[in-house]
Parts: sequence; C-alpha cells; structure tokens
Amino acid sequence: MDPSKQLVFLVGVSGVGKSYFSYKVAQAMGLGHGDLDDYLVHLLSRKNLRMTDFQKPSGSSMDLLSAEGESFRVLESAALKDMTQVRNHVISLGGGTTSSTQNQHLIRRCGALVIWLEDKLHIIAQRMHILYDDEDLKKRPFLWDALTIVRAREEPIDAVTQLHQALEMVYAHRVSGYENTHTSRVDCSYMSCDLVVSEIIAQIKEKWDYARHNP
Repeated sequence: MDPSKQLVFLVGVSGVGKSYFSYKVAQAMGLGHGDLDDYLVHLLSRKNLRMTDFQKPSGSSMDLLSAEGESFRVLESAALKDMTQVRNHVISLGGGTTSSTQNQHLIRRCGALVIWLEDKLHIIAQRMHILYDDEDLKKRPFLWDALTIVRAREEPIDAVTQLHQALEMVYAHRVSGYENTHTSRVDCSYMSCDLVVSEIIAQIKEKWDYARHNP
C-alpha cells in the first residue's frame, strides 16, 4: 500500500453499498470519487454494448455462473487497469471485480488501500427487495443469473428468501477474491450509514498513518 497515492478501493458483495459509501467518504475527505461499474458502462457504450448483454440464458447452471462471464471480465480488467492509475480517489469496485487472479494482481500492485465492506446477506436481501424491481436487478447480471436459478427451483419461498439464496450463491464464488485483496474490513451490520462512513474514514486514516511511519 502506498499512502502517498491516496487511492482507496471499496470491495464487497453486490448490494452492500459500495457506490454510496465511496461517494460519501470521498466527499467527506475532499477526495475524488469513482465507480468502476459506471466507468465500465461508459466503455461498453462505446462498443454498443450494455451490462444486460452479459446475462446468461434462463436456467443456466451454476457452473456457467461460476465462470463469471469471461468476455465481461476481460473488459472489466481493462477498466480496472485505468482505475489503478488514479490518485486521490475513493473508488467502488464491482462485486465480482476481485474474482479473477489478474484483477487481484492489479489491485495488489497499484498501492491502493482496499476496504472490504461486509453486511449480513439477509439484510442486503431485504434492502434489495424494497429498493429494486426485476429491471433493476437485471443490471447486476451475475446476481440476476443466480436469482433466475433460484426461481427455477419453484420452491415455496418468498421473494426476500429468493434474493437471500441468490446472494449466497454469488457470495460463495466471490468471497475468496475479497479475502485475497482487502487490507482492511468494515462490518456494516446494524450500523447507520453515517456510522459506516465514519468507520471507513477512521480506518483509512489509521492505515495511511501507519504506512507513512512504517514504510
């Protein structure tokens, strides 16, 4: 980690609040704000593609889901490489950005402080059920794939439980990426948004201060 670069990446499962918290933390610290997904959408638009173009056919197997969409990840790696050159920013990464070994190497080499945001999956599922309809969820292709698989089981479970099970499937495939790249961790469970922002800022300052005094 290079504190002089003042670059922070937020990682974590889909729906944990990476985009929101990256913006709030950047604003509070007087740093620039970036969102890898937004940047990727910009790059895709130049290729006449959309995020939903990377959804898999309905009923796809978990083996296909675990591939994490190779063509998508190639484009994402190119976007991430651009982001690693930035200074003085807080940037939210995609939920699956850290899944690939290539991306993990890029993140570890760039000198960024990587904060893993965690929350209870059932809480994220409840929040998503309130905030998002299916059209919103389709913008998260790999979560949507998992949800499609869960719904295909035709089990007598409610919509929140379906989302919870889909999140569990995605999380199981992505957690090793978070474990391999994070330098700090914030548990958002049962914390207000303001408290989460304060905790993130406190950890950033602590980690940067320690790195400056222990080069």
